[in-house]
Amino acid sequence: MTTNIYRRILPGGLHGGLLHGARAMNTATDSIANRIKHFERQTSELEATVTGIVSALDSGAVEMSAPRATCAPVRRRRCRV
Repeated sequence: MTTNIYRRILPGGLHGGLLHGARAMNTATDSIANRIKHFERQTSELEATVTGIVSALDSGAVEMSAPRATCAPVRRRRCRV
């Protein structure tokens, strides 16, 4: 996760159009910061999900590649060696 610094315009001492512009830019900055944080959360969740899927597939592949002699009997039939 990256650290982002969002600079805000301090509205103290501003009047009229400058104050209005500063508020608009601060609102836009807040909106962008929130969207980036939300996106970072989503990518973290996706990474965790994909990691879980890859682990499950890897475990399944290891089990499938194990020698057949290690199979447990199923309904009185045994695995062939």
